[in-house]
Amino acid sequence: MIDQHASFASSLSESYVPLSTDESAVLIPRQEPFVVTIASGKGGVGKSVLASNIALALANNRGAPDRTTVLWDANVHSPNQNILFGIDPLLRARDFYSGNVRIAGILTDALGYTHSSVQVRLQPTLRLLAAEARPISAPVSPEALCGVMAEIMTTANADVIVIDTAAGTSDATLQACAFADMVLIVVTDEPASIIESYGLVKMLGQYIAFERMRLVVCDVIDEEDAHDVARKFNLATEKFLRAHIPFIGYVPHDNAVRTSIIDQRPLLIDGADTEVGRMIETIADQLLFAMNARGGNAYAVHS
Repeated sequence: MIDQHASFASSLSESYVPLSTDESAVLIPRQEPFVVTIASGKGGVGKSVLASNIALALANNRGAPDRTTVLWDANVHSPNQNILFGIDPLLRARDFYSGNVRIAGILTDALGYTHSSVQVRLQPTLRLLAAEARPISAPVSPEALCGVMAEIMTTANADVIVIDTAAGTSDATLQACAFADMVLIVVTDEPASIIESYGLVKMLGQYIAFERMRLVVCDVIDEEDAHDVARKFNLATEKFLRAHIPFIGYVPHDNAVRTSIIDQRPLLIDGADTEVGRMIETIADQLLFAMNARGGNAYAVHS
Protein backbone atom coordinates (compact mmCIF):
# COMPACT_ATOMS: atom_id res chain seq x y z
CA MET A 1 0.00 0.00 0.00
CA ILE A 2 2.97 2.34 0.48
CA ASP A 3 3.70 2.52 -3.26
CA GLN A 4 0.04 3.08 -4.06
CA HIS A 5 -0.27 5.88 -1.54
CA ALA A 6 2.91 7.56 -2.67
CA SER A 7 2.20 7.39 -6.38
CA PHE A 8 -1.36 8.69 -6.14
CA ALA A 9 -0.38 11.41 -3.68
CA SER A 10 2.48 12.61 -5.85
CA SER A 11 0.21 12.86 -8.87
CA LEU A 12 -2.06 15.25 -6.97
CA SER A 13 0.48 17.33 -5.09
CA GLU A 14 3.70 17.43 -7.06
CA SER A 15 3.58 21.23 -7.17
CA TYR A 16 2.54 21.76 -3.55
CA VAL A 17 4.32 24.56 -1.69
CA PRO A 18 3.80 25.81 1.88
CA LEU A 19 1.19 28.39 2.78
CA SER A 20 1.67 31.90 1.47
CA THR A 21 -0.13 35.13 2.23
CA ASP A 22 1.35 36.99 -0.72
CA GLU A 23 -1.70 37.93 -2.81
CA SER A 24 0.49 39.75 -5.37
CA ALA A 25 2.10 36.54 -6.59
CA VAL A 26 1.56 35.47 -10.21
CA LEU A 27 -0.98 32.64 -10.17
CA ILE A 28 -0.93 29.99 -12.89
CA PRO A 29 -4.20 28.05 -13.34
CA ARG A 30 -4.09 24.30 -12.86
CA GLN A 31 -6.87 21.88 -13.74
CA GLU A 32 -6.60 19.45 -10.85
CA PRO A 33 -8.86 20.23 -7.87
CA PHE A 34 -7.30 21.31 -4.61
CA VAL A 35 -7.85 18.42 -2.19
CA VAL A 36 -8.24 18.88 1.57
CA THR A 37 -8.59 15.82 3.80
CA ILE A 38 -9.76 16.28 7.38
CA ALA A 39 -8.63 13.59 9.79
CA SER A 40 -8.24 12.90 13.50
CA GLY A 41 -6.80 10.20 15.68
CA LYS A 42 -9.81 10.14 17.99
CA GLY A 43 -13.52 10.45 17.31
CA GLY A 44 -15.78 13.09 18.79
CA VAL A 45 -13.38 16.00 18.32
CA GLY A 46 -15.48 18.01 15.85
CA LYS A 47 -13.87 16.72 12.66
CA SER A 48 -17.07 16.20 10.65
CA VAL A 49 -18.56 19.51 11.78
CA LEU A 50 -15.35 21.22 10.70
CA ALA A 51 -15.44 19.41 7.33
CA SER A 52 -19.02 20.44 6.55
CA ASN A 53 -18.43 24.08 7.42
CA ILE A 54 -15.04 24.29 5.70
CA ALA A 55 -16.67 22.93 2.55
CA LEU A 56 -19.47 25.47 2.87
CA ALA A 57 -17.01 28.32 3.41
CA LEU A 58 -14.97 27.29 0.36
CA ALA A 59 -18.13 27.00 -1.75
CA ASN A 60 -19.29 30.48 -0.76
CA ASN A 61 -18.27 33.34 -3.03
CA ARG A 62 -15.13 34.49 -1.19
CA GLY A 63 -13.92 36.15 -4.39
CA ALA A 64 -14.93 33.32 -6.76
CA PRO A 65 -18.68 32.86 -7.38
CA ASP A 66 -18.06 30.00 -9.81
CA ARG A 67 -15.88 27.86 -7.52
CA THR A 68 -17.37 24.35 -7.17
CA THR A 69 -16.66 22.38 -4.02
CA VAL A 70 -17.30 18.67 -3.55
CA LEU A 71 -17.65 17.37 0.01
CA TRP A 72 -16.91 13.63 0.06
CA ASP A 73 -17.94 11.68 3.15
CA ALA A 74 -15.29 8.94 3.15
CA ASN A 75 -16.20 7.77 6.66
CA VAL A 76 -17.59 4.48 5.42
CA HIS A 77 -18.60 3.06 8.81
CA SER A 78 -20.10 6.09 10.57
CA PRO A 79 -20.90 8.74 7.92
CA ASN A 80 -22.26 12.03 9.23
CA GLN A 81 -22.33 14.59 6.44
CA ASN A 82 -25.86 13.94 5.15
CA ILE A 83 -27.08 14.16 8.76
CA LEU A 84 -25.26 17.43 9.37
CA PHE A 85 -26.91 18.87 6.24
CA GLY A 86 -30.32 17.37 7.05
CA ILE A 87 -30.66 15.50 3.78
CA ASP A 88 -31.34 11.88 2.82
CA PRO A 89 -29.88 11.29 -0.67
CA LEU A 90 -31.37 8.50 -2.74
CA LEU A 91 -27.96 7.65 -4.20
CA ARG A 92 -24.75 7.31 -2.23
CA ALA A 93 -21.18 6.16 -2.69
CA ARG A 94 -22.28 2.52 -2.27
CA ASP A 95 -24.06 2.80 -5.63
CA PHE A 96 -20.75 3.61 -7.29
CA TYR A 97 -18.93 0.79 -5.52
CA SER A 98 -21.58 -1.64 -6.77
CA GLY A 99 -21.22 -0.35 -10.33
CA ASN A 100 -24.79 0.91 -10.58
CA VAL A 101 -24.11 4.57 -11.30
CA ARG A 102 -21.31 7.03 -12.00
CA ILE A 103 -20.19 9.58 -9.44
CA ALA A 104 -21.66 12.52 -11.38
CA GLY A 105 -25.08 10.94 -10.90
CA ILE A 106 -24.64 10.59 -7.14
CA LEU A 107 -23.49 14.07 -6.15
CA THR A 108 -26.21 15.86 -4.18
CA ASP A 109 -26.91 19.57 -4.02
CA ALA A 110 -26.02 19.85 -0.35
CA LEU A 111 -27.82 23.14 0.15
CA GLY A 112 -30.82 22.56 -2.07
CA TYR A 113 -32.98 20.84 0.51
CA THR A 114 -36.18 21.24 2.48
CA HIS A 115 -35.64 22.56 6.00
CA SER A 116 -38.64 23.07 8.31
CA SER A 117 -40.95 22.76 5.29
CA VAL A 118 -39.19 25.63 3.55
CA GLN A 119 -37.16 25.03 0.41
CA VAL A 120 -33.58 26.21 0.95
CA ARG A 121 -31.07 26.84 -1.82
CA LEU A 122 -28.24 28.94 -0.49
CA GLN A 123 -25.21 27.75 -2.43
CA PRO A 124 -25.50 25.75 -5.65
CA THR A 125 -21.73 25.27 -5.90
CA LEU A 126 -21.52 22.82 -2.97
CA ARG A 127 -22.03 19.16 -3.86
CA LEU A 128 -22.12 16.24 -1.42
CA LEU A 129 -21.00 12.67 -2.03
CA ALA A 130 -22.80 10.95 0.82
CA ALA A 131 -22.00 7.56 2.27
CA GLU A 132 -24.02 4.90 4.02
CA ALA A 133 -22.81 3.04 7.09
CA ARG A 134 -21.14 -0.27 6.31
CA PRO A 135 -20.33 -3.01 8.83
CA ILE A 136 -16.75 -3.15 10.08
CA SER A 137 -16.47 -6.53 8.35
CA ALA A 138 -17.08 -4.88 4.96
CA PRO A 139 -14.47 -2.13 4.59
CA VAL A 140 -13.99 -0.15 1.39
CA SER A 141 -10.66 -0.93 -0.22
CA PRO A 142 -8.11 1.74 -1.09
CA GLU A 143 -8.55 0.70 -4.73
CA ALA A 144 -12.27 1.53 -4.54
CA LEU A 145 -11.47 4.93 -3.03
CA CYS A 146 -9.02 5.58 -5.87
CA GLY A 147 -11.86 4.86 -8.28
CA VAL A 148 -14.06 7.43 -6.53
CA MET A 149 -11.32 10.05 -6.59
CA ALA A 150 -10.60 9.45 -10.26
CA GLU A 151 -14.31 9.87 -11.07
CA ILE A 152 -14.62 13.07 -9.05
CA MET A 153 -11.56 14.56 -10.70
CA THR A 154 -12.68 13.72 -14.22
CA THR A 155 -16.47 14.19 -14.09
CA ALA A 156 -17.45 16.48 -11.20
CA ASN A 157 -15.86 19.69 -12.53
CA ALA A 158 -14.71 20.43 -8.98
CA ASP A 159 -12.28 23.16 -7.99
CA VAL A 160 -11.98 21.96 -4.40
CA ILE A 161 -12.55 18.52 -2.86
CA VAL A 162 -13.01 18.28 0.91
CA ILE A 163 -12.79 14.74 2.28
CA ASP A 164 -14.18 13.79 5.69
CA THR A 165 -12.64 10.60 7.09
CA ALA A 166 -13.13 8.10 9.88
CA ALA A 167 -11.12 8.75 13.01
CA GLY A 168 -8.02 6.62 13.41
CA THR A 169 -5.60 4.97 11.02
CA SER A 170 -7.71 2.67 8.86
CA ASP A 171 -6.58 1.96 5.30
CA ALA A 172 -9.46 4.11 4.03
CA THR A 173 -8.36 7.08 6.13
CA LEU A 174 -4.73 6.72 5.10
CA GLN A 175 -5.73 6.54 1.45
CA ALA A 176 -7.95 9.62 1.75
CA CYS A 177 -5.02 11.50 3.29
CA ALA A 178 -2.72 10.34 0.48
CA PHE A 179 -5.03 12.06 -2.02
CA ALA A 180 -4.68 15.44 -0.33
CA ASP A 181 -2.74 18.56 -1.12
CA MET A 182 -3.28 19.35 2.55
CA VAL A 183 -4.33 17.21 5.52
CA LEU A 184 -5.94 18.95 8.49
CA ILE A 185 -5.22 17.06 11.71
CA VAL A 186 -7.97 17.84 14.23
CA VAL A 187 -7.23 17.68 17.96
CA THR A 188 -8.75 18.92 21.21
CA ASP A 189 -7.14 19.60 24.57
CA GLU A 190 -7.99 16.08 25.80
CA PRO A 191 -4.86 13.96 26.35
CA ALA A 192 -6.44 11.03 24.48
CA SER A 193 -7.03 13.22 21.44
CA ILE A 194 -3.43 14.47 21.42
CA ILE A 195 -2.02 10.95 21.85
CA GLU A 196 -4.21 9.37 19.17
CA SER A 197 -3.60 12.17 16.68
CA TYR A 198 0.14 11.90 17.29
CA GLY A 199 -0.20 8.24 16.33
CA LEU A 200 -2.08 9.24 13.19
CA VAL A 201 0.64 11.73 12.18
CA LYS A 202 3.32 9.10 12.83
CA MET A 203 1.50 6.62 10.58
CA LEU A 204 0.79 9.21 7.89
CA GLY A 205 4.45 10.15 7.81
CA GLN A 206 5.13 6.80 6.14
CA TYR A 207 3.01 7.81 3.14
CA ILE A 208 3.01 11.59 2.78
CA ALA A 209 5.32 14.45 3.68
CA PHE A 210 4.81 16.11 7.05
CA GLU A 211 4.88 19.42 5.16
CA ARG A 212 1.42 18.63 3.78
CA MET A 213 -0.11 18.43 7.27
CA ARG A 214 -1.66 21.25 9.30
CA LEU A 215 -3.05 21.31 12.83
CA VAL A 216 -6.53 22.52 13.84
CA VAL A 217 -7.48 22.67 17.52
CA CYS A 218 -11.20 22.34 18.29
CA ASP A 219 -13.43 22.95 21.30
CA VAL A 220 -11.06 25.24 23.20
CA ILE A 221 -11.69 28.33 25.31
CA ASP A 222 -9.71 30.83 23.28
CA GLU A 223 -6.72 31.36 21.01
CA GLU A 224 -4.23 31.12 23.88
CA ASP A 225 -5.63 27.73 24.83
CA ALA A 226 -5.42 26.59 21.21
CA HIS A 227 -1.79 27.63 20.86
CA ASP A 228 -0.98 25.81 24.10
CA VAL A 229 -2.48 22.59 22.73
CA ALA A 230 -0.58 23.03 19.46
CA ARG A 231 2.65 23.60 21.38
CA LYS A 232 2.16 20.41 23.42
CA PHE A 233 1.36 18.43 20.29
CA ASN A 234 4.47 19.63 18.50
CA LEU A 235 6.69 18.91 21.48
CA ALA A 236 5.96 15.25 20.78
CA THR A 237 6.21 15.41 16.98
CA GLU A 238 9.45 17.39 17.07
CA LYS A 239 11.09 15.12 19.63
CA PHE A 240 10.09 11.75 18.20
CA LEU A 241 9.32 12.43 14.54
CA ARG A 242 11.53 15.46 13.91
CA ALA A 243 8.53 17.14 12.38
CA HIS A 244 6.65 20.35 13.12
CA ILE A 245 2.97 20.43 12.16
CA PRO A 246 2.01 24.09 11.63
CA PHE A 247 -1.03 25.39 13.49
CA ILE A 248 -3.57 26.71 10.95
CA GLY A 249 -6.43 27.74 13.23
CA TYR A 250 -8.85 26.82 15.96
CA VAL A 251 -12.56 26.36 16.62
CA PRO A 252 -13.63 27.75 20.01
CA HIS A 253 -16.17 26.04 22.22
CA ASP A 254 -19.59 27.44 21.38
CA ASN A 255 -23.07 26.11 22.08
CA ALA A 256 -24.01 27.26 18.57
CA VAL A 257 -22.07 24.25 17.24
CA ARG A 258 -24.23 21.85 19.25
CA THR A 259 -27.36 23.67 18.12
CA SER A 260 -26.34 23.40 14.46
CA ILE A 261 -25.89 19.65 14.84
CA ILE A 262 -29.30 19.24 16.46
CA ASP A 263 -30.92 21.42 13.80
CA GLN A 264 -29.09 19.54 11.02
CA ARG A 265 -28.09 22.87 9.54
CA PRO A 266 -24.38 23.78 9.15
CA LEU A 267 -23.34 26.58 11.46
CA LEU A 268 -22.13 28.90 8.70
CA ILE A 269 -25.62 29.15 7.20
CA ASP A 270 -26.82 31.30 10.10
CA GLY A 271 -23.71 31.81 12.23
CA ALA A 272 -21.05 33.24 9.94
CA ASP A 273 -20.89 36.36 12.13
CA THR A 274 -20.28 34.40 15.36
CA GLU A 275 -16.79 33.88 16.77
CA VAL A 276 -16.76 30.22 15.81
CA GLY A 277 -18.01 31.09 12.32
CA ARG A 278 -15.26 33.67 11.85
CA MET A 279 -12.60 31.20 13.02
CA ILE A 280 -13.80 28.56 10.53
CA GLU A 281 -13.74 31.10 7.72
CA THR A 282 -10.22 32.09 8.75
CA ILE A 283 -9.15 28.47 8.30
CA ALA A 284 -10.89 28.41 4.90
CA ASP A 285 -8.98 31.53 3.86
CA GLN A 286 -5.71 29.82 4.78
CA LEU A 287 -6.68 26.94 2.51
CA LEU A 288 -7.37 29.39 -0.32
CA PHE A 289 -3.91 30.87 0.18
CA ALA A 290 -2.49 27.35 -0.09
CA MET A 291 -4.47 26.75 -3.28
CA ASN A 292 -3.11 29.97 -4.75
CA ALA A 293 0.44 29.12 -3.68
CA ARG A 294 0.17 25.71 -5.29
CA GLY A 295 -0.51 27.46 -8.57
CA GLY A 296 -3.94 26.21 -9.46
CA ASN A 297 -7.50 27.50 -9.62
CA ALA A 298 -6.35 30.83 -8.27
CA TYR A 299 -9.00 32.91 -6.57
CA ALA A 300 -9.08 36.08 -4.55
CA VAL A 301 -9.48 35.69 -0.81
CA HIS A 302 -12.47 37.38 0.76
CA SER A 303 -11.39 40.25 3.00
